[in-house]
Amino acid sequence: MLAACVCGSEVCSHDRITVRTKSAKDLETLAMEAPRYILVSEGAQASVEVLWKCEERIMRSDGVLRLVGTLEGPVGWYVDLAVRWEAPAFQEEDDAETVRLPTYANLAKFPGGKDDPKIADFRKRMSAERFAERIEGVAAKPRGGVFAHEFDARVHFQRLEYVPGHIVHVSADPGYSRLTESAYAVVCWQVIEGQVRVFHEVYEQEMLAPQVIEKVMRAPWWANAEKRGAIDVAGKQHQMMPSQVEVWLEESGLFMQPQAVGITEGIERLRVLLRVDPVTGRPGVVFDLPRVESVAGVEKKVGCWGIGSELGGCVNPFTDDARVYSWAHGADGSVLGDTPRDRYNHSVKAFYYCIVAEYGHARELPQRAGLARKAVLTYW
Repeated sequence: MLAACVCGSEVCSHDRITVRTKSAKDLETLAMEAPRYILVSEGAQASVEVLWKCEERIMRSDGVLRLVGTLEGPVGWYVDLAVRWEAPAFQEEDDAETVRLPTYANLAKFPGGKDDPKIADFRKRMSAERFAERIEGVAAKPRGGVFAHEFDARVHFQRLEYVPGHIVHVSADPGYSRLTESAYAVVCWQVIEGQVRVFHEVYEQEMLAPQVIEKVMRAPWWANAEKRGAIDVAGKQHQMMPSQVEVWLEESGLFMQPQAVGITEGIERLRVLLRVDPVTGRPGVVFDLPRVESVAGVEKKVGCWGIGSELGGCVNPFTDDARVYSWAHGADGSVLGDTPRDRYNHSVKAFYYCIVAEYGHARELPQRAGLARKAVLTYW
């Protein structure tokens, strides 16, 4: 038994362990010490500034931070971390993990566990999505996401690099203005062992084509790689200036084939690629893990943040919140119309162009045909 002296919000044990309670409403009170262990209760209701302040405190002591709470909706920093830290690649990258405790894990209250009559009653009265979120602790997908059912960050994000000796496909979707939430997107990918691997991406706002192209060409693999390119069919338009196709050819020497892809055709092509092969257990496409790395002492976002955010796997790199390629939907959650909103889809569309330019609208990639068939976050 732990012998302790209790005084107000402080508990001091005879083993020289001191436990103090703090209010997250006053960030200054969190900045006074460097504890070895911080427990944040009801973390989902705290602001992201509380997370940052706690991280600063434990950094000094090489301590542990545990966030405990209930998921509240499909977006927010807490939900983002809950989903992120379920993926093995992110667990290794961030030295953190998510522990999910469903309501029925409390056998004192629900002795029948998952099959307890009370749980069965909840299941009858709730939609499957709400039951998964509120009872089983499964984060809800952002409402109306075009690829909400196909994309899974735990499956589709991996650490990827350029593989010498394989063609690099360069796909672009021109854009510019921050005011219109547009972006100039360039995705670079290879086909390795029958799997499409998007290993590099440039995703920028307020940059002209020559600036974006220069940034792509600074990649160490560019000089020696064999490359093929594709771009939105509008890239051949002049509009009183050189076309995007001409700019790419002049600046980089790479011809970008103009490619028209219908919205439905592009969506179906990507859905097929996102599918996990039931025999090999591998998806048809994977993306370089979005992460933050220190480059020359400066923290920099690397990996596929653009297409990752559009698919619903990470926050938008410009706004640091959810910006997902989505269907229009009504107040009841029903989808309106048969065409998604033309927003937050720049890298997704760039990817369509090159895939279709190379392989057409076939259901599977030709390369796959010949394959041999063989930190802690707790919530409930």
